[in-house]
Amino acid sequence: MKPSELEGLLIDKLELFSSFMHVYLFGSAISPVKFRADSDIDLLLLYSNFTSDLIPHCERICETLNRETNHTIHLTVFSIDEEQTTGFLSKIGPDYIKLK
Repeated sequence: MKPSELEGLLIDKLELFSSFMHVYLFGSAISPVKFRADSDIDLLLLYSNFTSDLIPHCERICETLNRETNHTIHLTVFSIDEEQTTGFLSKIGPDYIKLK
């Protein structure tokens, strides 16, 4: 799977991320040079309000995307405030794709 194909798949599956305000793809999965068959897929998910449904929802995302892509899925999950406090997006620079 090429990064462009992965991005298309994730956009087609946006309903998986209904509990999240913003979704970003980052890491080797956005690089045609670095993304390989054994690479993982890194996603940053941002929510506005924590609910107990978020944990099983994250599990469903991982299971579904693993099945669809045959790649390990790594989720980083923050509230919008936590992302602003940590500056996660600014630390990874422009090396991400906003999917939602």
